[in-house]
Amino acid sequence: MHPLGTAVDSSSGQNTSPLPPVIVMEQGMQPSGTAFASSSSQTTPRLPPVIVLEQDKPCVSTSMRKVSPVSSQGIKRLGKTIPREEIKNKQITELTEARLALIKKEEQQMDELHKIRLEEAIYRKEAARLQMLQEELKLKQLQNEN
Repeated sequence: MHPLGTAVDSSSGQNTSPLPPVIVMEQGMQPSGTAFASSSSQTTPRLPPVIVLEQDKPCVSTSMRKVSPVSSQGIKRLGKTIPREEIKNKQITELTEARLALIKKEEQQMDELHKIRLEEAIYRKEAARLQMLQEELKLKQLQNEN
């Protein structure tokens, strides 16, 4: 492994890393690899090496396929473009209509239940009246026998 993180095959000297090749240039070097002529009387402080990246070809981290952005314009169906807001509004309208239909159905059922309970109350009242009349009749029959 090369000190900069790229894998180099020791037998062939080839870069085996999926990363792009890296050229390390010492300060005072030309890109071709030959050093500048420097005077020995002048001492310059030694600077760290400069790293130059070569990126001729896309590497593993570069996406080869194009990314298509999601359009806020709408969804295309059968050759027609329907805006997203229109779809959302249509769904809200359908849900509102369905909710109103359910509320109306529930109100009808509550009205039917109320009518049934009123009829039950009338029948109970009539049953109590019938029982009272039967008891009065029995009482009169007992009084007539005595």
